[in-house]
Parts: sequence; C-alpha cells; structure tokens
Amino acid sequence: MDRFLLTTLLLSLPFAHTSTIYEWDEFDFNWPSEQSKQKYFKGGGKFEPDDLRPNFLAVYEERIFLSLYQRWSAPSTLVSFPTAITSGPAPPKLTPYPSLEMNEKGNCRVIQWAQGLQVDALGRLWVLDSGFNCPSKIWIFNLVHGDSIELSYQFNQSLELYDIALEKTQEDDWLAYITHESESKCLIVFSLNNRRSKTVCSEWKKFKAIAFSSLEKKLFFSQFDSKELYSISTEILKTTSSIKHPNRIVSWQAVNCYRMLFDNSGVLYAAFLKQTYIETWNAQKLNKNRFFLNGGDYLARTPFTFALDTSGIMWIMVYKTWKPSRHKLLRIPIGDNSFSTNASQVCRNGGICVSPTIPTAPARTTIFGTDKNPELSAHGVNDTYCDNKPLLFLNIVLSCWNVFSLFSIASQILWFRKIKKTQDSIAEIKKAERRDATNRASTDSPDPIYEEIESFPSTSALCETRY
Repeated sequence: MDRFLLTTLLLSLPFAHTSTIYEWDEFDFNWPSEQSKQKYFKGGGKFEPDDLRPNFLAVYEERIFLSLYQRWSAPSTLVSFPTAITSGPAPPKLTPYPSLEMNEKGNCRVIQWAQGLQVDALGRLWVLDSGFNCPSKIWIFNLVHGDSIELSYQFNQSLELYDIALEKTQEDDWLAYITHESESKCLIVFSLNNRRSKTVCSEWKKFKAIAFSSLEKKLFFSQFDSKELYSISTEILKTTSSIKHPNRIVSWQAVNCYRMLFDNSGVLYAAFLKQTYIETWNAQKLNKNRFFLNGGDYLARTPFTFALDTSGIMWIMVYKTWKPSRHKLLRIPIGDNSFSTNASQVCRNGGICVSPTIPTAPARTTIFGTDKNPELSAHGVNDTYCDNKPLLFLNIVLSCWNVFSLFSIASQILWFRKIKKTQDSIAEIKKAERRDATNRASTDSPDPIYEEIESFPSTSALCETRY
C-alpha cells in the first residue's frame, strides 16, 4: 500500500480517472537570469527547499498558482507552473509570480506573504498578502490581460489574512469574505466597487476556513476548535456588523477544518489538520461522504491543499515530510458526480473507504456554540465505514488477543492473591501455636521434688575421734 496518502486515496476512487501530473523530491525555482540569482544570494537571500510546503492553490486555464509556507526560505512566496509538462520528464520549476521583483523581501510595495488565493469568473486572481512586517493587502491580477495589476488594496495594519471566498452580487459588485490566520472571531468583508472593507464579528468562538455557495447565496464556515459547520446568508453580512444566529448545518468527523470549497453542483469539500481524509457535504441532498485511508501514518500537519477549475477538475497538491516524492500534483475529473461512488468498490482498491451518503435532517437555527438539536450533535450524523476484509480480520484477531491477555492477567492476579492469602494463614497458625506453647510452659510447671538425705558427721568430729 502506498504510504503517500492522497495518492492512494484518490487513485483508488473508481468514479473518475485520476492522474498524477507531477512528482517533486524538492521544489526548485525558475530564475529570470543568472545575475538575478547571484544578486538574490549576495543580498543575504535564502533558499531552503526542505522548508517549503504548499499553502493555497488556484487554477486558471493552463496555469496553477501556489502560495508557499516558510516565506523567508525561498525567493518568492507566490509561484506558478503549467498544468501539463511542456518538455522533458522532470517536473517544472516554480516561477515567481508575477515576477521575482514583485516578491522582494522587505519591500512593502510588493507581495510579502501570500496566503489565500481565488480566481473569479472574469479571470482575475485574488491574492491575500498578510504583509509580515508590512501592512496587509489584497492583490488582484488580471490573468486575461497579461497579469496586469488591477488592484492593490492596503489595510491599515498587518492582519495575518488567511482564507478568502468571493461572491458576485446582483449589483454587479464583487465581495471578498476574508478570515484571519489567528482564527479570529471576525470576518472582513471587502467591496471591490467601493474599495472599502468592514469587519463583521461574532459572539462565538474562532473560525478559519470559509466557502461561498453560489446556489444558496450563503457563506459556510467551520468553527475552528470544534466539529460544527455553520452557514449564514451573505445578505446579512452586507448589512450588519455582528453575527448572532447562524444556521448550524452538520458536525464533521474532526476538528480544525483548514480548507473548504464548493463545486458547481453544491457539494462542499473540507480538509482537517492532521487528518488523512476529505469530507464532503451535499447541501442540496443533505448528506455527507468521507474518504479516508485505513492505517494512514501521514506526518504533515496540512497534508494537502486543493482547488477546482472551471471545467470541473479538482487539482490536489499533496505534501509529505519525507523523500522521495515529497510533493505530488494530482488531477481528478469531478464534474457532476461530486465523489458519488460505491463504498464496496472503493474498499477493494487499496483500502480506501467511502461512507455511503446518509440522509440528514436539516439543522435548526441555533446560537453559536449551542446545540439544541440532539439528533445533530457531534455524533448525530452516523457515517458507515466500509467493510475492508483484511483489516477487519486483523482487528478481530487483535481484539481476541486483547481479551485473552486481559483474562490471563486477571487470572494470574487472582492466583497470586490466593497463594498470598494461604501463606498468610499458615504463618498465622504457626504463630498462634508458638504463642500457646509459651503460655503452657509458664502456667502448668510441677512443684520441685526434694529427697531426705542422711546426715553425716562433719570432718572436725571425725578428727577428734581419732585423736
């Protein structure tokens, strides 16, 4: 079984043809020239491939855009590469986007720390720039017209921006909903037409991952430190500064959701920290699926990131903490199927299990953090795990062995206690016998016997007689 989690996971799904597009042992960069490379390193720049890992992913036509963690270990925090190999068997190098100069460290007029990425329907790439030591920004690049900068909106401070979701309104405006890296209680709502932003806060715990449903006109978000998924109408977010009564939708299988997105058919895809599966929620059919790897030992904190293109293709960048093939790019046609497949078929292919869709009653509107519907508690949506025969047999054997070991240990403990009790009884009996013998010796002794002995004359008398 391939230990590379998502490769195994997605290659085993029978509903679509899955392709491994690229494999990297480590990332490398395309430098504009040898002079620019030397200038970068002479200026104190660092390049440590082992420290780089994928963050956010976006796709437009034949290009993939990727933001990277470990900003100071690479010449660029935002890169691009082609969706298909153009020449040679080697995977492509990462090209700084839109240029190396636009990623210059310490220059607050350019990109400093790229985070959330999103491509809108007009072919524009939205980039969140946390700024690091500079004010945070929203960048918009026009991918249709030569990657020109359409907007650079600067906030008043460094906000550690994280995730972004876009909405095209009926007023022909584009709204960006933005969360914070620190799992803040507040959302930022930015209007492109007005070039203004506002903050909408909650009376609730922190959240991080968000996704916009164009079918329902709602913003979905997961409470970061719990399993709960909520939604709220974007009409409310446009007219208020506080979130009081969102709709509770469903409980995930894990906490700490770090990435979510919707496809065109209304299926929500979610990923979780340190978890080896993708969970889905169908907002139209009110059911959910889960795709996971039995026995996975994935070490990465965020093992993958993913994005959908306009043609219904899901692109997934997988990351692991060891070589070879530290990074992999996978391509999966999703279309209208949205991971709808047969669980038994999946389980026979590499041990990947897909829980069948289970109808779930709609959740009631609740106050944040309060569950007033026991049927939709953290354990209220029952996922059915697949029947993986080899693993099931192994689980049965191990369970029987555990039961046998438990009874064996318990029997030995009881036996040792019985022996100890017997030994204590024998010692007590012997002690009592010795005590009784001592008592009899002191109370039942007979009087001493004396014999009368005839008197004999003394020696001096005898001497007098002789003389």
